[in-house]
Amino acid sequence: MPTSVQKTSPKHEEIYKEYKEIFKEEITETNICKAQFHKIDTADDQPGFQKNFRVPMHFETPISEEIDKNLRLGIIRPSNSPWCSRIVPVTKPDVSLRMCIDYLP
Repeated sequence: MPTSVQKTSPKHEEIYKEYKEIFKEEITETNICKAQFHKIDTADDQPGFQKNFRVPMHFETPISEEIDKNLRLGIIRPSNSPWCSRIVPVTKPDVSLRMCIDYLP
């Protein structure tokens, strides 16, 4: 159970325990929602494209592992789209990596 959840009311704790597969810290095949297809309507906007920048060496392996895991789980897929934004790795308080996207032009 996530540490942030441990300080909740007993009623909420019961819900978290009953549906613990949904509230897992780790993303797996069992807690990915595939009920809705997500599409972003870009209308007639010109594709945004950002060149990649160098990632610090200590982030290279965790980023590759996270991308491979997300590809394997079907969360992301390879794309040849003209739209491109860079990955911004952010270290979380527990030292794990959060993958963010910089959508600014």
